[in-house]
Amino acid sequence: MSSIVTGYKNTKDMLLKGAPDRVIEKCTKFMSFDGTKEMTAQNKKELLDQISKLASEGLRCLAIAEIPNAGVLADVTE
Repeated sequence: MSSIVTGYKNTKDMLLKGAPDRVIEKCTKFMSFDGTKEMTAQNKKELLDQISKLASEGLRCLAIAEIPNAGVLADVTE
C-alpha cells in the first residue's frame, strides 16, 4: 500500500508498506544508527535473512519505506 503524505517535512512524500521482500527489492538506501547509507545486495541479503529468522519463530514482519518528494501518486512508476 502506498500513500502520499503532505506536511511531513514540508514535502509530498510517499510512504510504502508491504511484504519485506517486495519493499526491500525497491530500496536503494536505508537508515542505520550511523545515518543514511546505500543499500547493497549484501545488506538486502542480511536483512532478508534476519526477517526469515523472525518468521521461523512465528513473527510477522512488515516493511516501510519512504520516497521523498514523490509528488502525486499518479506520477510514480515502476
